[in-house]
Amino acid sequence: MTNKIPCEVIQDLFPSYIDGLTSDVTNTVIEGHITECGKCKTALDAMKEPQVSPVNLEDKQEIDFLKKTRTKTKRMIAGSVFAVLFIVVAVLTAKRFFFGNYIYGDAISCEVQVEGKHLAISGVIADERLGISSTAYEEEDGVITISFKAVRESPFHRGEFQSEYTADDNITQVRIDNRIVWARGERILAITSAVFNARHSYIGDMSANGRMAKALNMGNYLGGFTSELQTEKEPYGWNMILEKDIPASQQKNKEQRMKAYAYILLAGIENMGEMSYSYTVDGNAKSLTVTKEDAAAFAQQDIKVCGNDILSLQALIKKAGLDLDAYVSTEIIENNQESIHLNIVNNADGEIAGYSVSYSIDGKLYGTLEGINADETLIRKGEIMPVSLEPKNFEGEQLDGSKELLIEVSLFDKDRKSYEAESSVRMPAKAGAVYNYTLSGNAKDGYKISQ
Repeated sequence: MTNKIPCEVIQDLFPSYIDGLTSDVTNTVIEGHITECGKCKTALDAMKEPQVSPVNLEDKQEIDFLKKTRTKTKRMIAGSVFAVLFIVVAVLTAKRFFFGNYIYGDAISCEVQVEGKHLAISGVIADERLGISSTAYEEEDGVITISFKAVRESPFHRGEFQSEYTADDNITQVRIDNRIVWARGERILAITSAVFNARHSYIGDMSANGRMAKALNMGNYLGGFTSELQTEKEPYGWNMILEKDIPASQQKNKEQRMKAYAYILLAGIENMGEMSYSYTVDGNAKSLTVTKEDAAAFAQQDIKVCGNDILSLQALIKKAGLDLDAYVSTEIIENNQESIHLNIVNNADGEIAGYSVSYSIDGKLYGTLEGINADETLIRKGEIMPVSLEPKNFEGEQLDGSKELLIEVSLFDKDRKSYEAESSVRMPAKAGAVYNYTLSGNAKDGYKISQ
């Protein structure tokens, strides 16, 4: 076969043969030829080998340059990413452990001493995981505003702090953040500060009215409500329609609290002339109205003047009995020979936004008190939940210790979900007595009150 077909012809057919384009007859001829012709077989095998294009020196140098540039670029990108991450981590670490973040005034428990232009402040940050990193003072017209930065507690930064400042003028007021803590020689309660800051001039501003109601914790004690405003003619007024029916046994206490709230609202809303409530007692419709003249008679001074002076406002809040709605962690109720006092230390786990205390003697329920921070912060572990029961709370009952006082406590979280403490406490109903208890447990396993 090889003698009949020249090698050149066979080799011309190799490309088509390799690509599978030749017929079966041609394939038989080619395969027979390379079986006997080593030269053609070698040529066919060479043609089947992958072809490598020749690379000249310039191309090779360009390829090497591109490879080196790509490698260098990858290294630069990786280095930049690492540098950015390092800087971010360093900044966050410095901020967390050295520089810190500003903290709100309610996170600080402190004592303030002022003598003329000199201020000394000492205290502790509520979160035991944090430490004070810096203290800054701003002064304007005798008002000193203090701001704090906090970091993670370390040997360099502790939760306890002491600081002093000398002002240019005599100091009349001290603030931590926006909370007023001292004014003209008197310590200012959290609820007083919250109400004073929420004062406004126009009863028609419902959002501002809502801030006043929130500062007074009205919704927590009276429940949900809707509002009707009378702004067409004087006296301008606010009618609060309570959604929750009031049991007859609680009517007196609820109405007393409604009046107390009305006094403060009339003091803090400049053009407000009267405060009204619409509600039901055991399903029966009731109403209550307090005028600015009623509030002035209670305060024994012009109620509007009372609202514009923080010390007069605090005196009004105390006289109305609303100071128990706020507490300070370092404050324990002082002994008063006419009242019964309870100090409940929060040693429970979890979030507690407030508490409710029901009190009864010989099976008769006399009322319920609620306690909550004026600024609605959580009750922190180790803080005091104070309860003060005055003779007027017991409708003339003799508090001589001959009868037993039953106290039942409920806790609620920030969503107003309530948890009743499993254990109630009993003690002699004796005026002047101070009882100390501890709250323990949690929402899942239950709360307990123990002595």
